[in-house]
Amino acid sequence: RFKDERSDFISLLKLWDDFEAQKAHLTRAKIRSYCRDSFLSFVRMREWHETHSQIMEVIKGEFEFKLNMVPAEYPEIHRALLAGLLSNVCLRQEQSEYVGARGARLHIHPGSFLFKVKPKWIISAEQVETSKVYARTVAAIEPEWIERVGAHLVKQQHYDPHWERKAARIAVHERTQLFGLTIQAGRKIPYERVNAVEARELFIRHALVQMDYDSRAPFMAHNIKLLEEADYLQQKGRRVDLMVDELWLFKFFEERVPPEIVNGVTFEVWRKSVEALKPDFLKLTQDDITVKVDESVDDLNFPDHCMVGGLRLPLQYRFEPGHVDDGVSALIPLQLLNTLEESPFRWLVPGMLRDKVIALLKSLPKTLRIHFVPVPDYADRILPMLDFAQGDLLAQLSSALKRTGGISVPTASFREELVPDHLKTNYLVLAEDQRVIDRGRDLSALKQKHSKDAGQSFKQIASEAYLMTGCHEWTFGDVPVTFDGSHEGSRVFGYPALVDEGQSVGLRILEAREEAQLVHEGGLARLLALSLAKDLKYIRKNLRVDAAAELACGRLGAHPLFYKDLGKERALRDDVVARLLAATYLEDQVEIRDFASFSERMEAHRKELMVRSDEMGAIAQKIMQLHAEVLRSLDKAPDGKIKEDVLFQLSRMIYLGFWIKTPWAQIREFPRYLTAIQHRLQKAGQDPGRDARQRVDLEPFQSAFWTMMEKYQGRRVPERHPFRWKLEEFRVSLFAQQLKTAYPISVKRMEEALKTLEPSG
Repeated sequence: RFKDERSDFISLLKLWDDFEAQKAHLTRAKIRSYCRDSFLSFVRMREWHETHSQIMEVIKGEFEFKLNMVPAEYPEIHRALLAGLLSNVCLRQEQSEYVGARGARLHIHPGSFLFKVKPKWIISAEQVETSKVYARTVAAIEPEWIERVGAHLVKQQHYDPHWERKAARIAVHERTQLFGLTIQAGRKIPYERVNAVEARELFIRHALVQMDYDSRAPFMAHNIKLLEEADYLQQKGRRVDLMVDELWLFKFFEERVPPEIVNGVTFEVWRKSVEALKPDFLKLTQDDITVKVDESVDDLNFPDHCMVGGLRLPLQYRFEPGHVDDGVSALIPLQLLNTLEESPFRWLVPGMLRDKVIALLKSLPKTLRIHFVPVPDYADRILPMLDFAQGDLLAQLSSALKRTGGISVPTASFREELVPDHLKTNYLVLAEDQRVIDRGRDLSALKQKHSKDAGQSFKQIASEAYLMTGCHEWTFGDVPVTFDGSHEGSRVFGYPALVDEGQSVGLRILEAREEAQLVHEGGLARLLALSLAKDLKYIRKNLRVDAAAELACGRLGAHPLFYKDLGKERALRDDVVARLLAATYLEDQVEIRDFASFSERMEAHRKELMVRSDEMGAIAQKIMQLHAEVLRSLDKAPDGKIKEDVLFQLSRMIYLGFWIKTPWAQIREFPRYLTAIQHRLQKAGQDPGRDARQRVDLEPFQSAFWTMMEKYQGRRVPERHPFRWKLEEFRVSLFAQQLKTAYPISVKRMEEALKTLEPSG
């Protein structure tokens, strides 16, 4: 009944209280019986009582202490015991083992009520050694009591002073120990309690120099803005010597902030009193932070935006070698990704062009590079010859090297993979909420990865911002060449075009300029067809093509790479009439963008339709006839490689819907190209080896062009590219010289044309 599972001392106190209560109303004989029944020694209990009485007499008499009127609680009792038993404090280490003062190992005595409880911290009345060292008369205590009672014996260690932004102070970890026992292992306390001088220095460094401090003080916003602008200027110029360092800033504030300021609370009180008299006392100035001025690091050489095809894109700069965004980054909204080409970005910005040119010259093979040493000097000679951001950088560089050194350097000789990353534009692809969803220095790879998402995003935003459909006459107003606007916060840049909807015309914004030009032409042709319906009905009916030609045209295969939008069923007469309208009203003429121009053009060329229709019908008939003959001749081709190459040529020239995509100026040459194939097949039977050698001359140019077109992912129209028809003329010069070419063509001329072939992007 006296048991207390927290403290053997409390168990003894309960025993004392019960004995005193019994003694107050029992006779001496009954007290003896009480002790016997309670397994207590009457003699020892009497001695205890007498000792207590003697102590109380001394306390009341000599010391004149008064007794507590309120019974002491558990903490008070054990803190009092702790004052005399500090060396008997123990900490549990393992299941039942404790560590005491100075590393002593001991256990709770089995006779203790706490033997099974095993508190973490205990105090004992004594420690005895038998087979083991035992702590007897034990009580559970709190470690905080040890620090309070034994403050004069507790040792303190402080480590890791650090800045706490939220608390606006320097904090430090504190470890406290008593006789080798760790009481607190990592408590955080304000550092000014330990070292006020260092706390002040660290506060100034973190809060005022590094500005890692939440304050609404005007000086803070002013200084942050000033230093960020100066640092960004350094980032642009890839410099570290234009502005003061942290040591200077520390001295600036250290001279102004008084010694008693050690944290955010004391600082704010002082700041408000000072700024009431001197509002600019803590504000930095441009002169304060400027070490030197470099006039070349300006907005002209390092602009914050770049213009790409009429689109104004933000630029960001970072000077941190090894970082993924080191260099200059262009911020590109996802919906605009497909509208961009890589060529303009190769120029970087004017302030970085010299380093880019030096890197490109160093990337040349040694056999070429030795002609341009020292490289920096040659770069300085070349730079004035370059027309910044006009055309392809590598083509201009090749031309400039030819003029300065007389050495021909093909653009393919520049190994861009050897150019450091910071000298290549970094592309940051942004979602609608301006999050960076991807980044990289290969625009083609980013476009390929996000082409579908970018296209869908563009179409959705563009259709909501700029859309008309189902029109049968010109009701669009003026149609601009480009559209640069926004819809619900999203940027839209594209190329408006009239769209052929079959029996009507619509208005859309498209991503690519060439695609828009071609689609706009088709839309205009459909609008013309609706306006000239009676004339075209007669022309279509009387077009000079027979049933065999129409049937053969319907059996043509689709283009192997592009134009899935052309469908699987087309009528030769409809396609020829569409090209007739385009050739008469649109090709090689100023693009129609308003109603007045449309009406004027329609009436001005109306009489030409009939004349052109006769010629076009005859050409259509001839093309299908020659195409059929070539296919029959292929069965007799002496070499499978020859047949493969001819089929490659035909599939990209005469496919289902080629009348829609190919300008009339090129279609009218098709009979000559087909006749050239016939001559080739005839001669190949006599000398297959010669044909193979000629294919070797053709292959590099053909491969380069179609590889480029595939990388454009349909954003370029091969039939509108001059190099596409140079390939056909080159074929004529190789395989059928007797037919003559439309203009001089040779391997050398093809090589020159290849140098200026617009890079993919």
